[in-house]
Amino acid sequence: MLHILFLILKIIGMILLVILGMLILVLCTVFLIPANYLIQAETEDGIKALSFEAKAHWFLHLFTAYYRYKDNQSDWQVRIGWKTLNHKDHALSTRSEKKDKIKKIKCTNLKICDKIKAFWETKEKVTSFLTDDIHVEAFQIVKREIGILARHMRPRRIRGFVRFGFEDPYRTGQVLAGLSILYPFYGEHVEIYPDFAQKILVGDLYVKGHIRMVHLATLLRRLFFNRYVRKTYMDYKKIK
Repeated sequence: MLHILFLILKIIGMILLVILGMLILVLCTVFLIPANYLIQAETEDGIKALSFEAKAHWFLHLFTAYYRYKDNQSDWQVRIGWKTLNHKDHALSTRSEKKDKIKKIKCTNLKICDKIKAFWETKEKVTSFLTDDIHVEAFQIVKREIGILARHMRPRRIRGFVRFGFEDPYRTGQVLAGLSILYPFYGEHVEIYPDFAQKILVGDLYVKGHIRMVHLATLLRRLFFNRYVRKTYMDYKKIK
């Protein structure tokens, strides 16, 4: 009788070990196998001639996604296993569809105005929130963690060039200053040519890299267990 009991416990233990091994394998798959991405863009005559494509796939293409924009039309698709979601947005061609677009813009503007109004109604609370020492420290922590994540996500291959300019040279300078902030990510692989004499946008871009979920999970774990970030989040919920 005792021998049978030990045999049953042994079988149960082996089953639990198999289940545990499968869970570890799944976790390693999710967190360590990279999700690959590819971004391509080009134009020879401003935004109207822009073509853009972004693709991503993970785990032997079990998960795939793409977004394309060309000739004022866009389409996207997401596939998980055998389930596919897609959408195609054609260029506006009828009068009723232009009208629908205007209505959507009006509704969006009204929502934005409501948010601005709500912001000014709580202006003092927001100002106090943003200047609090604990919250300032939390913002710095979040900024630092996002910087670390961005370094892990930086492209493995990148090349391209862009020549741009606006009617206002000051605006061209502002965009150039913004692009300089991103220099550590594209380095000498992307050539930037600002044109202060005319409005122009010409260029092409190729970006390829991968992302591992373990890096994102690490960021979330650090932020979740940080007392400054948790305090800031709780205080934020009070002024919403």
